[in-house]
This record gives sequence, C-alpha cells and structure tokens, in this order.
Amino acid sequence: MSLMDLAGAPVVEPRYDQASLEQARLLNAARARLLDSASAITTAMFAEGAGISEDAARARVKRYRAARRLVTVPHDGEALIPTFQLGPVYELDPVAARVVGVLVNAGLGPWAIWDWAETPNGWLDQRTPADAIRTGDADDVERALAGLLGDA
Repeated sequence: MSLMDLAGAPVVEPRYDQASLEQARLLNAARARLLDSASAITTAMFAEGAGISEDAARARVKRYRAARRLVTVPHDGEALIPTFQLGPVYELDPVAARVVGVLVNAGLGPWAIWDWAETPNGWLDQRTPADAIRTGDADDVERALAGLLGDA
C-alpha cells in the first residue's frame, strides 16, 4: 500500500467501548502484577548470576531467543528475563525451554507466556506452571500446556 492509498483511506477511530476498556484494564493489571512479583531479572543481573560479562549475557540471551527457547519481556527500554526459565545458576531450564518454544510457536507473546507461567493453573491443582517447572514436574507442566492449547 502506498502513501497515496493511505491518504484516501478512512480514519479508524480508537475503540472506547466497555469491553475494550475492560480488556485494557485487565492487561495492565496483569502486567503490574508480574512486574511487582520480582519474578524477572535484567540482563545485567543474568550476567552477574551466570558469572559472565554483560556482552556474553546479551549474546546468550539473543541466541536462546532466536532458537525460541527463551522469552524476554520489554519494559522501560530494558529486556526482562522471567526467571521461571532459569535454573539455580541461571542456566536455561530444559522444561521451560520446551514450553517457551511451544508457546511462541502457538503465537503467544512474551507477556502472555510470563503471565501463563506465573498464574495459578487448574491443571496443576492451582500451582503455577513456574512452580511445576522449578520442582521438575515435567509431566504436570505438559498437562497444563496441553490444557492451555486445547490438546487435553
């Protein structure tokens, strides 16, 4: 589409109906809850915890993201790394890496993936998928993932 086509296009007014406003409110509340949860770290924190330079940390994160094994969440000009994806010394958790790959391939964005991981889940008896990943309950995580994607 050219600029000339756009010049003649009708103006689309933003939606301010009740459903759209409620959806925005819920999205903002979920993001605020996640940010307040302290369940993410910065790249600098990742570098320190992994015992590597920040440049090496950025390269590692970039490589994992490109492989769809890790998500980062943009916030205030910085990339936050939700910690459910990391083991005790900040290595990539293989169960989390698989889950992230499936969810990214299903079209979920980083905020949605982080929210799913940190929200109590009926398939996990109200534990969060992040808790199940941390305790190594791979079968339970797979069941919650199947439930989310409608494969259960």
